[in-house]
Amino acid sequence: CALPILNDFQKAEFEPWEFVTHQVMGGISTGSASIETDTEQRYLHLKGLVSTENNGGFIQARRSVPAESVRGVSGVYVIAKGNGEEYFLHLRSKWTVLPWQYYQAAFPATGEWQEIRIPLSEFKASGWMLPRKISPTDIRSIGIVAFGRDYSADVSIKEAGFYKE
Repeated sequence: CALPILNDFQKAEFEPWEFVTHQVMGGISTGSASIETDTEQRYLHLKGLVSTENNGGFIQARRSVPAESVRGVSGVYVIAKGNGEEYFLHLRSKWTVLPWQYYQAAFPATGEWQEIRIPLSEFKASGWMLPRKISPTDIRSIGIVAFGRDYSADVSIKEAGFYKE
């Protein structure tokens, strides 16, 4: 069953998403995250150029996750569309204290809106210093990420949230 969505972009008030790139570490990827409207529907739009030069390679829209919204969840869902590229969901937890630590799962973003559900068990830790599996009660933030190779990113998110089975 679905839980309350993290962001309902159709409402006047919603939690903002922060735009992040690897430029703080010397990378050169550029882009933006903005709220846009298409046929009376609002959505988060992440777009830009991802470059792996200078040890880089990502752009991201991220927001915090209230602890009460993840109790007992079994997975993450997004309603997304994009330019046919592969994108990622990144979860950060109380254990991800360094900027390059996260739990990651990939999803395709086709040209049509589609709901994508990813069980927490499919999220992989970015390194050996993290617990292998992420616990729902440890989740602190979620990110929509264009990552890992040189390409033009263009992905839109109409909803993001968690679900219970």
